[in-house]
Amino acid sequence: MSLAEFYHKTAGKKGVQTAEVRYLQLPRSSLRVVAPDESIMRQAASWKAKRSGLSLADCFALATNDAKKKASY
Repeated sequence: MSLAEFYHKTAGKKGVQTAEVRYLQLPRSSLRVVAPDESIMRQAASWKAKRSGLSLADCFALATNDAKKKASY
């Protein structure tokens, strides 16, 4: 999920103030923010093209996971 989508969905459900608080708490959470590089963006687009039923956020998650696995080898 992108940070923009996280903020937008939280603001829509819980209000802007809650979205702001949760956004500012992210660096202290166990979640890791990964900025997509060109390879991840291209892979996410490929996932989306092949599986239109997946959200773009899910496609980025899959592409990021693939990149992490490749880096581990």
